[in-house]
Amino acid sequence: MKHFLYFYILLFVVQMSYSQNESQIPTNNEDLEVSNSRNSSRMLILVTLEDQHPQLTKQVDIINANREEAIERKISIIQATPNGVKPIFNSNKNMSRVGMSFRQMKRGDSDFELILMGLDGTIKLRRKLAIEADELFAIIDEMPMRQSEIRNK
Repeated sequence: MKHFLYFYILLFVVQMSYSQNESQIPTNNEDLEVSNSRNSSRMLILVTLEDQHPQLTKQVDIINANREEAIERKISIIQATPNGVKPIFNSNKNMSRVGMSFRQMKRGDSDFELILMGLDGTIKLRRKLAIEADELFAIIDEMPMRQSEIRNK
């Protein structure tokens, strides 16, 4: 058991050093998979170059205006900047799931990107602008796990 733990710690250290040294940005959804197991929330990761960005503010305002519907759909918001990752909405318990670096999440030269991750840990949506609540909720409501949640209500 002790050797098993050492192996996983070593694997974690190697993986972290690899992700910090990697210069190529992943190009498909599988490269950014957070976890192979089911997650407790759908993460909306807002990738920005700075802490205060107009699209970030707009997206947070949209979710806050539709707070109950967002919580019902298990949405968490996390902001990722070059300085690190921080919780914004309903996300303290999910911070450990974001093992990706800013460089891995960011694509292209846009100063804002929205990434929606499903309960299965895969990317369901990428955009360069904030998304309106009705459009976001419609996308989530079409996901198989959300359909199951609705049926089981």
